[in-house]
Amino acid sequence: MRKAVKRISTIMLTAVLTVIMSVPAMAFAATVPSASDTSTITVNNVDAGSTVTAYQIVKAKYNSNGLVGYEKASTSISLADPVKPTDDEIQAIANGINGGSISGLTSKTLTGSGTTYSATVGAGYWLIIAKGGAETIYNPMLAGVYYTVSGSDNTLSTPNEVNASDYWELNEGKAWAKSSKPTIDKTITNPGSNGNASGDDTAIGDVIKFKIATMIPAYSAEYTEVIYNVTDELSEGLDYDADTAVVVKVGGQEVTAGTDTYSVTQSGQKMTIEFKSAYALAHAGANVEVTYGAKLNENAHFNYDANSNKATTEYSNNPAKSSDTKKIEDKTYHYTFEIDGNVNGKSTTGVNYKNHELIKVDEKGAPQKVEYKSDTTYTTIEHGLGGATFKLTNTKTNKEYFATTNSNGYFEGFKGLDAGTYKLVETAAPKGYTVDSTEHTVVINASYNENGTLKEYSIAIDGENTSTYKATYDEDGVTVKTIEKGTNEQPTTFIKNTKLSELPSTGGTGAFLFTIVGVAIMCAIAVLYFRGRKKDNAAE
Repeated sequence: MRKAVKRISTIMLTAVLTVIMSVPAMAFAATVPSASDTSTITVNNVDAGSTVTAYQIVKAKYNSNGLVGYEKASTSISLADPVKPTDDEIQAIANGINGGSISGLTSKTLTGSGTTYSATVGAGYWLIIAKGGAETIYNPMLAGVYYTVSGSDNTLSTPNEVNASDYWELNEGKAWAKSSKPTIDKTITNPGSNGNASGDDTAIGDVIKFKIATMIPAYSAEYTEVIYNVTDELSEGLDYDADTAVVVKVGGQEVTAGTDTYSVTQSGQKMTIEFKSAYALAHAGANVEVTYGAKLNENAHFNYDANSNKATTEYSNNPAKSSDTKKIEDKTYHYTFEIDGNVNGKSTTGVNYKNHELIKVDEKGAPQKVEYKSDTTYTTIEHGLGGATFKLTNTKTNKEYFATTNSNGYFEGFKGLDAGTYKLVETAAPKGYTVDSTEHTVVINASYNENGTLKEYSIAIDGENTSTYKATYDEDGVTVKTIEKGTNEQPTTFIKNTKLSELPSTGGTGAFLFTIVGVAIMCAIAVLYFRGRKKDNAAE
């Protein structure tokens, strides 16, 4: 009996000791790495609205003891060393994903807001492809989610094995997007005195010189075929200047058109520079500069009705489909002025009415006040005088302009003027009237908004009567919303003509008698002269 009890006690004690000894081991045993382990990959510097997708190209290998190494995630991809993929291998895989030749990879869509996108994924290398929601071109990115143990160097290849006896953790993978966002800057290289390179005033016949500064996107190797074009479009008031050469520079070096560089086509008001795909890819990331000239023509719009010039850069932004393109553009604005014309030119937007800077009147003089209408019709002037011709001369350029007044005395024809100082003089009076030889000074001033649109302009005559017009624009900053007229109630200069029949006679009857006496004296002198000649002849 004693032996039996002793045997049972020994068994029970052994069992208790076993349990006691096993409790700490169970309570403090390390977790074994497994395929269920996850961490986060994060991509920074990505435009809002972009599509960001991660594809697993290297995955972790596990057994019952934990991590035993890494391997490529699919037989459809090529990696000589899964833990050390090369740039060429990454580009080849990206090309295959975009082109559809590589499929079946585990993928995750990264989500987020602003410039940061993230997703929860398993251990391994993840190839991240971002497609810009706007104009951005992104290069492929690589993020690694890897195990580390105490004393490791934090790479995917070390340690190759992690088991329950190690102090380990799964690290977060981060990537920073390397992107290329083409820009375009259209400028005037010979702006007027205002110095605004986006907007100026000019006269008909003047040449405006332009520069388009843009860039070829920094295409990565996954792009094998691209579209890259630079286009310029003129409004009807501008023509390309045949005497100004079109010069194209890439990377600061002048490049001529050719079968392996680019072609230039021009039709009417549009010019397109089309770069060859291979050339654009070979010069990815290079700055492009195009210079040329245009001339303001007789079809130009006047006053607040701008003559615009739009430059556009079009480029591929999808490596899988070159015909998927984005466009960016920039504009310049060009104004020319007209005296006694519509304040908003041909435009039908906003408030429009006639200017009233100069009016020709007869000898009865100007009315005390002219009632102006806020429309495109002339106000009837009771003493307006038509048929008078005037010459307007720019004191700086010596350009001359001529206009003849209409039946209401308005000066029709003074248009296509740039800002500056002018001299105005009458050259021919209407039949039955004398020419007014008074020289008048006309000054046109203009100021511009930062984007090049016309902010305000004024026309002053002889430094006194001034017409001032100030525009407000819609939210787009380009469409004229309202045009306010200055507070001067009578901003009009009236120029008088006098009838010939009513010229003052300066002395009246006295002058008539003086004429008779003068003629009589001349006759007497003639008589004396001939008598003297007769006596001389008789004496001989």
